[in-house]
Amino acid sequence: MVRDTLRCTCKSYMHSGWVCSHVIASLKLLKKLDLELATEVIQARRSPGRPRAPPASTNFWDPDRLEALLTKEPYTPLQWAFITQVDVQKEGQASTFREDRIGTVGGVRLSEEDGVFEWSVAFVHGDVQYYQVDDLVPGLIRAHEQRNI
Repeated sequence: MVRDTLRCTCKSYMHSGWVCSHVIASLKLLKKLDLELATEVIQARRSPGRPRAPPASTNFWDPDRLEALLTKEPYTPLQWAFITQVDVQKEGQASTFREDRIGTVGGVRLSEEDGVFEWSVAFVHGDVQYYQVDDLVPGLIRAHEQRNI
């Protein structure tokens, strides 16, 4: 009934054959279509094509997902950027300030004490520190977010 009453010439209708929203709005204004009755009778049809993936499943930088990935594949973050915040106190001054230290993940080893993986991060200042997965993940995420600002 709707297709025969008003036909649309817009690109969307010509491409898909679906009735456009402005056609339905026009039919409602002309009192040729009762929307309440139409929504009760007509079943909702899902959109054609492949179903969309849930947005949360494609988030690579989710902390829980990243921790699971690093414990399963410990060599994944090699050469990744890493940012940590440290409190720095200048000599002769009582006040401290927060500084972002930038480094790259250089290696991975198995800890002798805990039996867990530790990643070495070489900082621009020249020092090397070791981080376990709980401390490494926030620094990797912070570096990723800083790149995407």
